Amino acid sequence: MFMSHQEFMHRWRDLIFTPIDIPGPPCDPELIAEFMADWPGTSYHRHVIKSIHGPDHTDIPYDPNTEWDFFQSFVVKNSSTEFPWHDTDFQAMFPDVSDWIQTLPMVPDKNYAFGWVAQLPTDTISQTNHMNTSMIHTDETGSVGLRWFKQNTDNNLYFYETVPGMTLEEIYELSVPETKYCLDLYHSTDQTPDPVTGLPRPNEYFKPEAHKVLTRPDTGFMLQQQNACHVIKKESQQAKYTFIVEPVGNFEHRWDWYQLDQIVTQSIDAHPTEVIWRSD
Repeated sequence: MFMSHQEFMHRWRDLIFTPIDIPGPPCDPELIAEFMADWPGTSYHRHVIKSIHGPDHTDIPYDPNTEWDFFQSFVVKNSSTEFPWHDTDFQAMFPDVSDWIQTLPMVPDKNYAFGWVAQLPTDTISQTNHMNTSMIHTDETGSVGLRWFKQNTDNNLYFYETVPGMTLEEIYELSVPETKYCLDLYHSTDQTPDPVTGLPRPNEYFKPEAHKVLTRPDTGFMLQQQNACHVIKKESQQAKYTFIVEPVGNFEHRWDWYQLDQIVTQSIDAHPTEVIWRSD
């Protein structure tokens, strides 16, 4: 059976968040912590790129010495032809991850990146960083993201849905050129956090109420990225990881959309109390 990206997105246009019954990567948290300690810094991905191309090379338009306030990211496998490297250190410590990736509903032989995000210790987070939260953001407007929580104790992922009739893509297009790539794109001009939730406030294109995730500590999930943005609050314990598999290329050919549709349908039936829908 075949389903296009457009058909998938239309069918699930009112879905904001759902668990997905796909087991997470076989990564023991203690070994993940050990790997991160061996490769300190903002991103192991940057370390690899710099080791291959030299200290002045970076593949994203930020100073490679930048230290982020809230998180550190590790991209440990990238199979695309642009960066055709495979991290042997990670593979030695986690030999089963490559086989796990092959079980996902991706198009066969698809290039992809795999890694995770870990929150920084509280004492290293800037005091100006929205009361220990991430920025309000979307990972990739117009598609969906598959993620896996490991040791998520606080359910500190929140969503702001767009106002009726508005999508993230339309909000982006309404932005003036100077703000299109600004990290505050979805933020209100009121910089005071919500007194109840402690979250930064969204702008007028979003409903002011935040939807809080209620799911299991170790779980896979799919987040919608056409009608809602999200914000992450600091975890009360240190060892929480969010794993990401990101297929490379245009939306249409990233996932086997029919297979993913079947997984989403079954997962919603199995975990209805954990699903977040648009309220209108």
